Amino acid sequence: LRLTRADLGPPFDEPPAGPLWDFVCETNASTQSSKGIVVNSFVELEPLCVAAWSRLSSIKLWPVGPLCLASATARVDVPGCFDSRLAMDRPVLYVAFGSQAELSRIQLEEIAVGLDRSGLDFLWVVRSKWFNGEDRFDDRFGEKGKVVQGFIDQVGVLSHKSI
Repeated sequence: LRLTRADLGPPFDEPPAGPLWDFVCETNASTQSSKGIVVNSFVELEPLCVAAWSRLSSIKLWPVGPLCLASATARVDVPGCFDSRLAMDRPVLYVAFGSQAELSRIQLEEIAVGLDRSGLDFLWVVRSKWFNGEDRFDDRFGEKGKVVQGFIDQVGVLSHKSI
């Protein structure tokens, strides 16, 4: 597949400009003149990416993560329903898109429909401007799904045997 600027619509068919482009250029210049990049990851998690970076880039990469484990984190009380699911040998699906993803209202609805139709037990962590206190999905899923708004101790959740 070969693409040219003419194949793309705005803003890709115009030369880059503006404050965001200036920031990208400054960041690139700083990266090129630095001694390397520190990343919140580790070789065992992303061996192919680290190997490709080392092979293709002259810039040193230092994977020092996971940084979230650099200090003790509070363990979350995983809801008792997870213990009951574990006793029934029913795994719980953990659904979270992280703090960087901003889902649209339509995407939230599609995920809700998919989870509802899946028949699986799940924990869904939602951070979205479309999700507010009066528009919760909790009642929609009954016993099958737990919806949590905001942040959750991911390490605590993922360490539970039912997840």
